Amino acid sequence: MTPAGCDDAGFNEAVRAVLGRIHDSCSVAAGRPMSVVDMGLVLGWRLGADGVLAVEFCVTWGGCTMAPHFMGAAERDLAGLPGVAQVVTRIDHDHVWDERAMRTESDKGSIPIAFRQIDSPTPNRTFTDMAGGLKKRRKRTIEGTATMDGIAMTWELTSEPQWSNSGDGYKGMCISVHVANEARRELIIEYPYPTNGDGRPLPVPQRPTITPKIVEASIGEALAAGWDPSSRGKAFVFYPPAQAK
Repeated sequence: MTPAGCDDAGFNEAVRAVLGRIHDSCSVAAGRPMSVVDMGLVLGWRLGADGVLAVEFCVTWGGCTMAPHFMGAAERDLAGLPGVAQVVTRIDHDHVWDERAMRTESDKGSIPIAFRQIDSPTPNRTFTDMAGGLKKRRKRTIEGTATMDGIAMTWELTSEPQWSNSGDGYKGMCISVHVANEARRELIIEYPYPTNGDGRPLPVPQRPTITPKIVEASIGEALAAGWDPSSRGKAFVFYPPAQAK
C-alpha cells in the first residue's frame, strides 16, 4: 500500500530520509555520530493497508540498551509521513550484524541503498529490505518425543537464547513439552543463558546443543519440582539448574 499521491519509490525515499536523520546513540557517545541507516541497523519496513508502518531494526550486539532511544525516535518522526496512521518498531535479535553493514563516506556519495521487495505473510503489504544480504540466523526446528512414568510426551524448541527488550534481560533457550494427544498442562523449560568462564553472557546469537537426553533429564527434574502432566491450567515454567552445552 502506498499513500495517495506518493509512489512506492517516493514513500521509501521519505522513510529512508527520516531514518537517516536519527542517530545511533553509541556512535554519538563514541564521538563519531552515524545515523541508524549508515550504521546498518535498519533492516526494512512494511506499510499496511491500515496505515500501520512496521519498521524492523537490528542491534550491534545482544546486550545493547540504546535501541529504545532510536526506536522511539523512529516512531515519533515517521508518524508525520503522509498515509501513516501508526508506527510500530521491533528488533530482530536473530539478525547477525557486522561492520560490512555500515556505509562509508564514499558509499553515501556513490552507492545508493538498494530496495528489494520480498513477500509478506500479511495481504496487501510489502517489505522493504535493507539488510544487504547479511547472514540471518533463524530459530532451529528441533523436536522429539519422550515417555516419562508411562506418559507419552512431545517436545519442541520454541525460542533460542536472546536479549529481551521487555525488561527481562537475557533469556535462555526454551523448550515446550506437552502430553501427547491430550490438552494438559504445558511444561516450559527455560535453560540459563549461555555464559563464559567468568559468568558473563555470551554475545547473541547463541545456539546451545540440545539433545533428547538433555530434554528428558530436564523433564524428570520438572516432575520432581512439581509439574503434574495430568493437570490442567497455566503452563508450568521450570528453570533447570544446569546449562545445556
